[in-house]
Amino acid sequence: MSRALPRLSDNLGALLRQLSPFEQMGEGEVAEIGADSIKVITRNLRLMRTIATNMETELNVYRLMDAGRVYTATVEQLAQDAAVGLVLETTGNVITPNFGRKR
Repeated sequence: MSRALPRLSDNLGALLRQLSPFEQMGEGEVAEIGADSIKVITRNLRLMRTIATNMETELNVYRLMDAGRVYTATVEQLAQDAAVGLVLETTGNVITPNFGRKR
């Protein structure tokens, strides 16, 4: 069994903490980020993409399940309405089977 992925909000917060020092820079300033920092950032972005994809898939599954419930109820109602029309009337003529014997 695979271990649980970290929460998306936790990863976004960590990325924000890494990049927030650069937020105070002036317009003409240049930021230098080391290769190690870039590797950490890209690894976190890949992880966040995986988490977001899993969340989207899970949400789609729940939406499909909910839609299935609605369609099931509709089909059951239509089948019941159709079956009511197939029921023979119980009043009126009595049908007696004739198996070929004489009375």
